[in-house]
Amino acid sequence: MYNPNKIISIAVTSIALMLWSAPAALALGDTTDGADKCSVTLSGDTINTLKIYQKCLTIIENRLKIDPANTQWQRDLSVSYNKIADVLIKTGDTKQALGNYLLSLEISIKLSKGDPANTNWQRDLSVSYERMGDIAVNSGDTEQALKNYQLSLDIAIKLAKGYPANTQWQRDLFVSYNKIADVLIKNGETTKALENYQQSLEISIKLANDDPDNTNWQRDLSVSYERMGDIAVNSGDTEQ
Repeated sequence: MYNPNKIISIAVTSIALMLWSAPAALALGDTTDGADKCSVTLSGDTINTLKIYQKCLTIIENRLKIDPANTQWQRDLSVSYNKIADVLIKTGDTKQALGNYLLSLEISIKLSKGDPANTNWQRDLSVSYERMGDIAVNSGDTEQALKNYQLSLDIAIKLAKGYPANTQWQRDLFVSYNKIADVLIKNGETTKALENYQQSLEISIKLANDDPDNTNWQRDLSVSYERMGDIAVNSGDTEQ
């Protein structure tokens, strides 16, 4: 017989063990960590998924009471706030989601300032700004969205330039340019949007050429060409 409370209890115990043994797995941009596996198990059940993430949050908060200077546990806390916010977005609770994203952002800022050479902290901060931009877009605040996306882009540029062989960070840059361009389109700034789409296209071409068998890179390239086509249509250039 289906017992949601039992499933939650098992899931929380599993996550607690995972956090204790391998906290580094909880990367902001990582979709393969233990918490995501729980959300797949409870697919569509946002209430129970939210309960799991909130219990995970409590576990991490209790660990930080023991060792508040532990930066990895601080990062785990940031991840938990983000995951709770992601679920709240799906339930339409934008206000609470924003509050959790802000808490995550505060931690990311603190960690990145405390250790500027730590590229993981820098990427986490970039992702946090990106999510703040996303929620601003959903709220119709394109000005705030652009500010956050630009902050995310600035970090993504530094990481991509510093580590050109890191394809994930190259893709982060691709995504940042696209998000900025999408907002610029909403604002009617077609020329600036085109410049950002072109930057994004250059990255996707390189990734696709360097690894032709990578279907994700090929799809990104297809998306880039599609957006370039869209902007050409909006500009009345049917030939392009």
